[in-house]
Amino acid sequence: MIIRAATNKDREQIVELVLKGLSEFDFDYAKNSSEADLEDIEASYTNAGGLFLIFENGSSVMATGALKNEGEGLFKIRKMYVSNSYRGQGYGRQMLEELIREAGRRNARKIILETSYKMEAAIGLYHSYGFKTVKGPIESPRCDIRMELEYSV
Repeated sequence: MIIRAATNKDREQIVELVLKGLSEFDFDYAKNSSEADLEDIEASYTNAGGLFLIFENGSSVMATGALKNEGEGLFKIRKMYVSNSYRGQGYGRQMLEELIREAGRRNARKIILETSYKMEAAIGLYHSYGFKTVKGPIESPRCDIRMELEYSV
């Protein structure tokens, strides 16, 4: 198992993992809104001061996580998905830790994320790392929870 930066060549496998993850919670894939960033991963993340990571086992994508640069020290965690067959093995935790570390390397002052009340395990994970539920704008049409972490070195 390796963790590496995703490229547009990984797009098909990433989309497949996202589709499966969304369907488990009765969510639709929103190609023209929430998932528009997957049309060009490199432009949306890598070339925009962010990062899109994948955990890979051979040629299979096991988990994803992205860090979107929102400017002025604000980063947004996006696309945290773990394949159903790899859940409960610490990959989500490892991905979150790597994204938080990477935000620090990029001089983050705050990290935000959006999620749904349906994703109880993810919410618990985020709380365990110090994320607080806050009021504020939510961009994703299927999310109803905004969480923030004030970053400190």
